[in-house]
Amino acid sequence: MYPLKLRFLVLIILGIGLSCQAPDQAAEEAEASSSELKRDEEAQSAKSEGNSTATSTDEAAQDSKVPQPKPREGFQFAEGTNFSLETQENEEGGWAYIIKMNGKQMINQKFIPGVQGKQAFTTEDEARKVGELVKSKLENNIMPPAIRLSELDSLGVTYK
Repeated sequence: MYPLKLRFLVLIILGIGLSCQAPDQAAEEAEASSSELKRDEEAQSAKSEGNSTATSTDEAAQDSKVPQPKPREGFQFAEGTNFSLETQENEEGGWAYIIKMNGKQMINQKFIPGVQGKQAFTTEDEARKVGELVKSKLENNIMPPAIRLSELDSLGVTYK
């Protein structure tokens, strides 16, 4: 479960980002983000406890109810922006992905995003799949390019 301070920080950041939007849209996105965070916490705790009540069918049903991230209004990378993806092996034997924007490093993701703790990708293929998803979100101006546990599961990424 996420510490209370982290939840508070996420809500503050969401509030700052949403304050520039129309009130109705801001409320909808804040509610969707809060319910998504709660659902991901429940899935994480169920997975860590070995609880069989959270099945992939249940998660798929919940995902269909949660609106997918939309491109943020008013945000867009400059036309002609080029994103590239690289993978590299860590010193500890795990894998990471690096996303570059116009040749300059933008993201160096050494650990699996959206998972508690510092867990590296176990294979290069896992790192590449998640990196491709993040790259796709960036190319479609979906900010932040956050990864949900359900997306990790659908990509076949193993985590604790």
